[in-house]
Amino acid sequence: MEGVDQCTGWFQASLMSSIALRNVSPFKSLFVHGFVVDKNGRKMSKSIGNVIDPQDIINGNYDQLINGIDILRWWVAKHGSHQTNIPVTKETMIDSKQSVDKLRLIIRFLLGSLNNIKDNNFKHGINHLKYLDKYMMLELKSFENETYELYNTFQYNKVCAKILHFITNQVSGLYVHHIKDRLYCDSIESVDRLACIATLQAIFETLLKNIAPILPHLAEEAFSYYPLRNTTFFKSSITNVHQIVIPDSEQVISTMENALMVKNKLSNLLQGKNSLEQSLVIASPSKTFNLLKILHPKNNATRSDLIELLQVSSIDLVLNDTIDIKTSDTKQILCKRCRRWSAEKEDYLCKRCEKTVNIFYS
Repeated sequence: MEGVDQCTGWFQASLMSSIALRNVSPFKSLFVHGFVVDKNGRKMSKSIGNVIDPQDIINGNYDQLINGIDILRWWVAKHGSHQTNIPVTKETMIDSKQSVDKLRLIIRFLLGSLNNIKDNNFKHGINHLKYLDKYMMLELKSFENETYELYNTFQYNKVCAKILHFITNQVSGLYVHHIKDRLYCDSIESVDRLACIATLQAIFETLLKNIAPILPHLAEEAFSYYPLRNTTFFKSSITNVHQIVIPDSEQVISTMENALMVKNKLSNLLQGKNSLEQSLVIASPSKTFNLLKILHPKNNATRSDLIELLQVSSIDLVLNDTIDIKTSDTKQILCKRCRRWSAEKEDYLCKRCEKTVNIFYS
């Protein structure tokens, strides 16, 4: 690993000498980086007085923000691993801090959700995964494969981009947004809740493993609050998501992709309306119909994998030559506990919440 100037310096000299003397390259791979310059693009020099001490960035003396070492490490990975010169500016430091703050927010949510987990929760939950849970597990495997390849090829800036995209779109946008109902409102030992707890546990451990090379202090700090820890993060044996077997993974992907396609059409149709207040009739060709039927086996049901994903009150599935979605205001009543339109009578809880409350008071 050297600066880009060594392509015509040490890299070139050692390569030519080794080839001439031994007919073999002296190195298997090279990592070439650019140079840090000031905001005006000038090389940092003591004589000019534009040298920025990394300690000033860590302590906040440079930009009046207490950044910490992990912010600087993220900046190096995201901005400093290119082959071009990299300016140190307040804007790039703020960008790095905001990126790490996003990670801290999702990690805080995961730790809060996993606060009371027990050793056997993962084993029970993994055997009762719903389709969204299975799909998230497959997304986790894909994420880890991609980041592993990027790390191995020294593309640290792309690792940062991949991590941010994953937590924003897959974790927050797709998964967390849709499982909050069963996470917060199901009974604490319900199989559906344990399934999402197992998935959140896999997300937490996989995320820490993939940010640790860049943000070791954040990974260690987060792991110190993990209820199942028995040692430090870098000495721990955490979940290998690739050892989690998802049967019929191709069917899971096909089913979820069709459901997400319907969700996208529904979003365009609702135009800002509250989806939770809507009842749907989804007409579709036989292939899509059969896949959606897996997620919603019984019409007029107020709970199913498809209802969880589409965030609506109820769904009827019917056959049709083309995909068509009709919406109407639900006839169900608002449940005052879970805030879903799933109760049958005014001032009564829905059946799920009634059962959960009875368990609590029994």
